[in-house]
Amino acid sequence: MKKTQWENRIREWSQKRIEIFLEDYDEERLSPEVRKSGYLGYPGATEEEIVATEARLNVTFPPSYREFLKASNGLRPISEYGLEFC
Repeated sequence: MKKTQWENRIREWSQKRIEIFLEDYDEERLSPEVRKSGYLGYPGATEEEIVATEARLNVTFPPSYREFLKASNGLRPISEYGLEFC
């Protein structure tokens, strides 16, 4: 999956997760950044960051995971146990 496809999937997933979250919680429990963007992904990793992580871990990530990391270097948690990070 290409970076743009990952971005679209993450955006769709984020919107659904936020909708579900808002059924049970007040919008104010989301960070201002998430409220504004409606997106739970972090900014993507650079190629240099990915290569450095692969070297540190002594692994080679599959192409699809590399593309995911370029689209979003992780996802913000959105649950009762991770609200402070949302």
